Amino acid sequence: MTFEKKVVFFDLDNCLYPKSYAIHDMMASRITAYFSDKLGVPQDEAERLREIYYRHYGIAIRGLVLHHQIDAVDYDKRVDQSLPLEKVIKRDDRLRDMLLELRQKYKLWIFTNAYVVHATRVLALLGIADCFHGVTYCDYDAKDLVAKPMPEMYARVMEDAGVTKKENCIFFDDSYGNIVGARDFGWKYTIQLVENDEPLPEPQAGSHVIRDIHDSKELLDSIVEEKEPTI
Repeated sequence: MTFEKKVVFFDLDNCLYPKSYAIHDMMASRITAYFSDKLGVPQDEAERLREIYYRHYGIAIRGLVLHHQIDAVDYDKRVDQSLPLEKVIKRDDRLRDMLLELRQKYKLWIFTNAYVVHATRVLALLGIADCFHGVTYCDYDAKDLVAKPMPEMYARVMEDAGVTKKENCIFFDDSYGNIVGARDFGWKYTIQLVENDEPLPEPQAGSHVIRDIHDSKELLDSIVEEKEPTI
């Protein structure tokens, strides 16, 4: 019988770097401005639509593409690629060391709703691009955008990572909705990052909560029973 390695899927934004970097806030203001400009609506209406699309689709651009025929690649250039990430994100050698340790036991994979350009920038700035075996991202070039927490996105990342058994999928994400989506999809280990200054979710979305992404190895050591391959 072939032994299948467990895969640890890590979300990217607000998960592998702290929310205190406020990149989400910078991104939100740019998204609202983009909505207002492209749709010709006031800022308050643009903000309302951004929130609705984010809650409903897991990613605001999906709502723009579906309902307003917006070019997602143009959106990415105007929003994500305009972020001054180089001034905000710092290299994280502690995170790098932990990930390299995890690589000895697991396959590591980035699983993000961002486009590949943004993902590449963030990973390089953190100094961890070579720690992962691959990246699954929201393909802004696709006619129909698929993103977390859609079941199709979890199926896609399993195919990309070459894992066939849901019990071999371990998922870290800061988004309550994405964790619920993974749990409902059938993944056994669904771990929500909730930073120390945030209240614990009620009810808990997934199987576990973690307060600091740097503690991922200790958590995995405590909850995942590694089995030797059957000969």
